[in-house]
Amino acid sequence: MRLNLQDFDKIPRQFKDYSIGSGRVTFKVKGEFEIDLTMADEDPEKQFWFIDFRFDFSPAARELSPRLKAMLEVHVNEALAKDHLTGCYQLLHEFVLSHKIGELRRQAYELARTSWTRTLAIEPLDRSFSIQYWVTRQPQNTSSVPAYSRYAVPQVPTVPKSWIIVSVASARKPDGSPDPKASSRLTVQWFRDGKEVKDANIEFDHNDLSTEKLLKVVIAKHVEHILRSIHKKLRPAPRFASQEAAMVLHISPTEPGESFLTMQLSATETVALRVEPTSGKFNLHPNSKFTIQAENRLNMSGKDPAEDGATCLETLRWHHLAEEIARKGRSQGWAPTKSPLGYDDVKVLFKPQEPFSPVCFQRQGVDPKWYVLLVMSLHGDEWWIFRS
Repeated sequence: MRLNLQDFDKIPRQFKDYSIGSGRVTFKVKGEFEIDLTMADEDPEKQFWFIDFRFDFSPAARELSPRLKAMLEVHVNEALAKDHLTGCYQLLHEFVLSHKIGELRRQAYELARTSWTRTLAIEPLDRSFSIQYWVTRQPQNTSSVPAYSRYAVPQVPTVPKSWIIVSVASARKPDGSPDPKASSRLTVQWFRDGKEVKDANIEFDHNDLSTEKLLKVVIAKHVEHILRSIHKKLRPAPRFASQEAAMVLHISPTEPGESFLTMQLSATETVALRVEPTSGKFNLHPNSKFTIQAENRLNMSGKDPAEDGATCLETLRWHHLAEEIARKGRSQGWAPTKSPLGYDDVKVLFKPQEPFSPVCFQRQGVDPKWYVLLVMSLHGDEWWIFRS
């Protein structure tokens, strides 16, 4: 009767889901907690009193320790006496958020000790924490919350750091004033290569807490940024636009290891570029002496892979195609040879689109003054015959 008649307009909207039985009322806040309260007096002006509390998210303790429960009972009863049900909700809501932050931080440290060892740097903050990922990809020089990686190798060029900050965002209006209709919440800020990505829209399950899943979502977005940037630079090139060669981009929003970019190298060969989720290292498949060289360039150059990746893949194609043609050509009497024309001469005479790579061939038994020249570029491969 009290909740339906006297207090119906005083119940905070977060407490609208409640049930009554056995002399108590149970308020349920989905994904946060359940609280059992009772009355000690029929006077509607008297306060409710604490009976029991349970978390409604996982992983979490099924029951509070006796000491914590006793402490919580004191604070809840004080909040009920001062600010009624609204004060009770606000106290328990902040209590739960602090526990969620603590659980996510605990999982982060566990990951750093086990499956993600030597790849994460965790920094506890004031009711929040940061996770720097890919700390061994290369030494990272952007000043940020996490400390400088102790795994850095000074002789390798440095790259910007990337990290996330998990914290509690207060409920405020755009002008900064408190919003009575909103509640504080967990939020994730993402800093990619030293700069905050404000439109990232990172979502994670607030009911089933998993730091690893959160990391994978963020890293999947980072991998997507790299691969999509490379794809964006290569796709408009005439060689792909005219369908002389194929290129496929596959993106997974939750599993970064399943994202890849494949590019056709020759009529029969393709290469797939992936990013290893925990270390951030680039991997090219299938393995060859040319893919190893390209991997080393992407992993050790210190350049932005989103910018350098397109050039790196095209250079890989040049090396692979030149080696394949030379290998097949030898059986027909053709062999690669030093060109009498320098790079600038080719540029003036044949006017290829830059950047390009020339390879010269001669055939046994043919006038040594005649040459065949292959000019490879993103605009398409051209064959020329000339006499020196």
